[in-house]
Amino acid sequence: MRRRAVAFARQAGSRPTRIARRESSLISGTPEQVKARLDALQAEEQLDELIIDTPISDGPARLHSLRLLAQAHYGKEVLNVLLNNN
Repeated sequence: MRRRAVAFARQAGSRPTRIARRESSLISGTPEQVKARLDALQAEEQLDELIIDTPISDGPARLHSLRLLAQAHYGKEVLNVLLNNN
């Protein structure tokens, strides 16, 4: 990994000043697991809001993923009301 990072920097015409391994910031799992992790992150960091980005290129699959998360957050009944009012 480090060799690839150095090669990329060289190709870009710059010298790397620091190359550090970073922990993945992806959160994955069941809707309930993802919600629990997001709730914990929000509490730990005292965040007012979160921006959710799903790295899914297929539009319907991305929308399905967001709906599952919304369902875990709001509950199925509330989500149905929200979706039917728009």
